[in-house]
Amino acid sequence: MQADEDTKAMVLHKMMKHRLWGGKHTELRNLKKGFDPRIYKEVDRAISTLTKERFIITAIKTKEIHVSLNPRKYNEIIELVEKYFNIKILVPRKP
Repeated sequence: MQADEDTKAMVLHKMMKHRLWGGKHTELRNLKKGFDPRIYKEVDRAISTLTKERFIITAIKTKEIHVSLNPRKYNEIIELVEKYFNIKILVPRKP
């Protein structure tokens, strides 16, 4: 099942707020914290979809799965979050 766009945007926005780009990462289980427990399954589907679409990079560190945002998809991530939240993100865009 495909995750809906708003949940994907919320996950990406949370990771952007914590500046989890490239080498900076967090454990996968920490990514769900802060979301309503009633939508944990939807968040899991969104994370899975974002990983398949290469928006999120996974790595095994300290025997846990860690995740970070893919810096190569920087512009696409910014556009998706701006579109969903109807905001303008004021950070320099990479070429």
